[in-house]
Amino acid sequence: MNIFRIILTAAVIMMAAACNRGTELLDSIPADADAVARIDLRQLTKECGDALPRDISDRVHRLGAAVDLSEMFWIIDAGGGDMWLTGKVTDADSLAAALGQPSDKDTDGFRCYGGDGTSPRAYTRDGQIWIATGSQATATPAAMVRKATGSDGEGSIAKVPGTGDFLRRPMMAGIAVAGNSFTDQWQCIEMQLHDNALVFDHFRIDKQGMVAPTTGLEPVNTRFLDYAPYPASMVFAAGIDKDNVDWDGIGKAIGTIGGFTYYGFYESILPFLKEIDGTISIVASYADGSRHGAVDISTTRFIIMAHMGEECARKAISTAEAYIGRLGLPVDKGADGSLALRYGSIRMHAAYIDGYLTISNFVPQRTEPSPKLVDIMKGRLAMGILNIDRATVGQWLDAADYGVSIKAEAGNTHNTVTLRLTDCGDTPILQALVRTIFHGKNY
Repeated sequence: MNIFRIILTAAVIMMAAACNRGTELLDSIPADADAVARIDLRQLTKECGDALPRDISDRVHRLGAAVDLSEMFWIIDAGGGDMWLTGKVTDADSLAAALGQPSDKDTDGFRCYGGDGTSPRAYTRDGQIWIATGSQATATPAAMVRKATGSDGEGSIAKVPGTGDFLRRPMMAGIAVAGNSFTDQWQCIEMQLHDNALVFDHFRIDKQGMVAPTTGLEPVNTRFLDYAPYPASMVFAAGIDKDNVDWDGIGKAIGTIGGFTYYGFYESILPFLKEIDGTISIVASYADGSRHGAVDISTTRFIIMAHMGEECARKAISTAEAYIGRLGLPVDKGADGSLALRYGSIRMHAAYIDGYLTISNFVPQRTEPSPKLVDIMKGRLAMGILNIDRATVGQWLDAADYGVSIKAEAGNTHNTVTLRLTDCGDTPILQALVRTIFHGKNY
């Protein structure tokens, strides 16, 4: 055996060992779970610093003496009824200090810890711990392990193509959500920390374990920015490829999230949505360009533009006119077919402008667009930017002493959302968010 064969054999052995270490926990998690998250609790705790309440910090510290917190998995099943955190036990003697004295082994060979109200219920077997994080659990760890490893189960999450590979990846936090009634694809999201910003990377995995491409979108046309109010606090645009949009899937998603009422509204406007054959956009700005700390229709200027044929756009405007008339609201119709509604502080305008069905609360005028926004939006499949000033965030969250900046982008296969905090100096983002969450809870 020559030196190259020795090196190759050693490399194969090491890779196999690494794979075995990475899938050891995943092998015990059933593939039919609703969602599985991987969490590096040690890193998360470090990033949160002293912002964590003392009792939580102490509990995590005690658990860290007995469990490898760098590789924890959170399983969500039965519609949220079953929630378990599982990891590897590194020091069995330290578990009692963290969770209390164990009971005798049950018929499945598990030892039970805690569950007395002061510490969570936990089970251990074969060097693995299962901690109950929900109060309505219907399945025991033994039942889940049987589903994952037994011949009558559906196998483990480790064997799900693509999704298992994602969950093997070392990361601070990430989650894989199973397909549902409107998609059979796994949704994978990884949370990363870059330059004091939280970055969420999202992609979909098909049944073959491949990252699914984005469909139904085409590059954005930035012409909508010619009519956008400035400075914009919120901008969203998406290029719609009408022949490849899964309108039924979108409808199912809306019905699942919002219920029958939202689905009914979606159904009523679906004929017009199907006529969008290019960019749809929404832009909003404070009415006088200043920041008020309040957001409503009187302090915000907004414009919605959807590219479609003139006939369909005129029909949509006529439908709106008839609906407004049934409500008994005063409406003026312009010679160009536009509508103007004035009712109290409400001002609404609907028109067909430069190939776009346009709805706004001001009369749009063509202006020179922001070069910065043009550069940001140009060529994107979909892009959203939201900036909320400190005063406005403070009205929603009393403990918040920062503004929020969110940027979201759809790519060919991956979608990213970046969250930054503004007006708060160099305060670490996780510490600021944790303080907000636990404010007023006497920690």
